[in-house]
Amino acid sequence: MKFSKYQGAGNDFILLDNRDGKYNNISTKMIENMCDRNFGIGADGVIFMEKDVDYAFRMDFYNSDGSQASFCGNGARCLCLFAKDLGVVKEGEEFLFEGRDGLHKGKVNSDGTVDVRMKKVEEINEVFDGCYFMDTGVPHYVEIVEDVDEIDIDKEAAPIRENTEMFGDEGTNVDFVQMLSDREVKIRTYERGVEGETLACGTGCVAAAISCNKQTGANKVVVNALGGILTVTLEERCGKYSEVWLSGPAVKVYEGETSETNFK
Repeated sequence: MKFSKYQGAGNDFILLDNRDGKYNNISTKMIENMCDRNFGIGADGVIFMEKDVDYAFRMDFYNSDGSQASFCGNGARCLCLFAKDLGVVKEGEEFLFEGRDGLHKGKVNSDGTVDVRMKKVEEINEVFDGCYFMDTGVPHYVEIVEDVDEIDIDKEAAPIRENTEMFGDEGTNVDFVQMLSDREVKIRTYERGVEGETLACGTGCVAAAISCNKQTGANKVVVNALGGILTVTLEERCGKYSEVWLSGPAVKVYEGETSETNFK
């Protein structure tokens, strides 16, 4: 099994080129074992690049616990760089690819950054004052706080993540966001499927940027995650958001070979 390891702002992923279907037999348990940081390769998730007859490729994403997710922003940016490295797409050119949540646009830039156009966000619910719930590819609960560094994230986020009565059977991702200025925020994210804090979350950064827009009207927001800085640009009309772009660094860490039997 040939694999590559990529990271975007500290969000790390195992990427597999499955356009010929050779990895169709990899089970969710194997994915969980591959992502184990002590006994496996170690990652926040596994991404399969699948063949698509109409677009550059199709993205099939799995969380580190083996569960499927409809999308992952930083994972998508890493997959776009992976596609460029494989010669599937060209640097500097925009291209279309499919995720489970719909059609996306990507671009790999010469400066080491990757841009991905996210899904439209047309429904934002203000759960409480300064607390928002929205689907930016996956569901996110955003709470604006005075100081994110003072948050005990495991203690405070886990009950929200598991609140199925309020957020549905699968719960929600949880973001704590601190306003640094009208156009800049700091974020910490607790991700479902990882069941803990991650260094960055692309869909969470988008949710934070939309929450910032709700507060200040900014259409370009710098988001400081633990693992790096990402930028979100968006267009807002009548409370609905389109042309939502997530931009930031993506890096190939290494590639390797291993046996599938190691993870069964």
